[in-house]
Amino acid sequence: MRIFSLISSKMMIILFIDFSIRWEIVYLYRLTTVLITFKSILHNFFAICVKIQYSFIILYKLKLIQKKSLLMISSLYEIEKWHFLL
Repeated sequence: MRIFSLISSKMMIILFIDFSIRWEIVYLYRLTTVLITFKSILHNFFAICVKIQYSFIILYKLKLIQKKSLLMISSLYEIEKWHFLL
């Protein structure tokens, strides 16, 4: 009887260790899944931020081109005005 209880207690310990290892594997799997999902969300967020940044850069460059073209038009107008006066 003593041998059976010793084997039984060892089996309980083995079952407990096996059960805890399974839960650790499940926990690590869930944690990995959450981290991968979080990484993909962050990746998408930063991709959107980069696209917005490029949009602002393009708008800024278009604004500069618009200012330069207005400046060129006004300078041409001034040249024509002075040419007409001379």
